[in-house]
Amino acid sequence: MGGIGKTTLALLAYNSDDVKKHFEKRIWVCVSDPFDEFRIARAIIEALKPGSAKDLVEFRSLMRHIKECVEGEKFLLVLDDVWNEYYSKWEPFYNYLKNGLHGSKILITTRKDRVARCMRSTKIIPIDLLSEKECWSIFESLAFFDKSMEGCENFKKIGREIVGKCKGLPLAVKIIGNLLRSRNTKEEWQNILKSEIWELEGVKIGVLASLLLSYNELPSKVTLMRKEIMRKETKRWRT
Repeated sequence: MGGIGKTTLALLAYNSDDVKKHFEKRIWVCVSDPFDEFRIARAIIEALKPGSAKDLVEFRSLMRHIKECVEGEKFLLVLDDVWNEYYSKWEPFYNYLKNGLHGSKILITTRKDRVARCMRSTKIIPIDLLSEKECWSIFESLAFFDKSMEGCENFKKIGREIVGKCKGLPLAVKIIGNLLRSRNTKEEWQNILKSEIWELEGVKIGVLASLLLSYNELPSKVTLMRKEIMRKETKRWRT
């Protein structure tokens, strides 16, 4: 499920002092969809030895260069937002990355259980939805920032109903919290709460609904891009 916090947690681990001390090399690659092995290979090399792959045009040459780059190094590779579930596509990477020192790790974030299984993960860590209390804490810190306590009390009942529509997804709560931060009337908050967007087919998941609500507040030139972006995202969420 998107928006649950997988990338955020991976980033916290990736940037922690303990991880920086433990691994000689750290590599972060946003994989996403569609799968592009050339782009992934170049991103790995660029993180290890910037500029060293610019003349390499064949995939096998890129793989050999990756092998050379990780040789004798203990590395952490994060593959973020993986969708491709065919092991044959990933096998070349694993074969050449094995040249790294013992203790090297690959961390994958994905919305699909099948991806984790097909990539032969040794440990799968599911991430739970946030509790109502946790969601409210995030929302309150954003939506009520710089507002007087007296003013906040008038909005809390509406705010809790809005948070309930975010389905326990931290990204949805953050988007809506930031949106309502600049809304200072009950009417504006009620409009968000009662918006038909929450019930649209295909966007009932909290993140998509909150994104659409935010997009509706953008300037007209920006909103022209909205339909294509949301069409692609809705297709992903239905998978």
